Amino acid sequence: MNVENLKQEFVKVGCESISINGINLKDVSSVSYETVAASSIGEVLVKAEVEDPSVSVGTASALLQIGRQDPKSGKVTTEPQTFDTVVIDSSVPVEVVPDGELIYKEDQMRLYYKGTTAEGMLFQIENLTSYQMNFSPELIAVNGLSLKRTFCQSKIAPNSLGELLYTGDDVPSAVGTISGIFRGHLQDATNVDQVHFSLKPTVIDDTVTFEPPKPTGVLLFENDEIRLYYKGVTEKGIEFEVENLTDKTVMIQARELTIDGTTYDSGSVLMSDDIAPQSLGTAEVRITDWTTTSITTISGTLKNVDAIKYSGSDVKIPETQVG
Repeated sequence: MNVENLKQEFVKVGCESISINGINLKDVSSVSYETVAASSIGEVLVKAEVEDPSVSVGTASALLQIGRQDPKSGKVTTEPQTFDTVVIDSSVPVEVVPDGELIYKEDQMRLYYKGTTAEGMLFQIENLTSYQMNFSPELIAVNGLSLKRTFCQSKIAPNSLGELLYTGDDVPSAVGTISGIFRGHLQDATNVDQVHFSLKPTVIDDTVTFEPPKPTGVLLFENDEIRLYYKGVTEKGIEFEVENLTDKTVMIQARELTIDGTTYDSGSVLMSDDIAPQSLGTAEVRITDWTTTSITTISGTLKNVDAIKYSGSDVKIPETQVG
């Protein structure tokens, strides 16, 4: 790109996301900044994975970061600049057709499941807004089992189609159903609702047969939303199994526990683990200065919270023999 610097000082130009013809480019180097001298036109190279370097450019959109250096302190501050679907060459046909299976849609985005690879599960995200969308799954369950948390994020330029690869060593090769909780942060958007949703169990492949996962621990609590089981002692505290019986993502938080007659209050226990809709997952409460390797009885209070609405109810555990 050519950048015309109208300031009487040099600027640094970086790029967080960019799309060509409605397709979000992969592996954009957001830490690479090019310097443009004061009152000049400079060339800025955006480093990204381009599948076909010979493609003609019809439209482009992007989020740039413009950095300026304070002459006194030397500190560089950046300011975002977004351009949305600028026509570069009107003679170039632009048609974006997702090839994944649509599993969720709303006004601001659509989510598609594309398939599994050797590295994990591949999703397509259609950003329907005029802002960059930082899209990430907070938790995914496959075939009724909540997977271990794996952080991954895709920065998708305005009004473009991007991809996200969800990796993890516990991703199964055969995917029958998916549920989970997802977030799409709209960069530098004001007075705009952010994307945050639970995906209820969705059939991906009805030919995949699987046995719904079964808890192995001691039942501590149940109602029409969750079942809570004692699973065992860990190096950091206590691990529970949680069956989420609802179509919403639930967050299990710790309040107070009494273990073998010793009470650990809210200042000593820490837990905030999500369980995807209609799935079995684990939640671990970490206890300050924990050195115990086995326990006999447990009781206390946890909190079952809706992970989207942040409203919830107490989970009262009666004194239960677990060992």
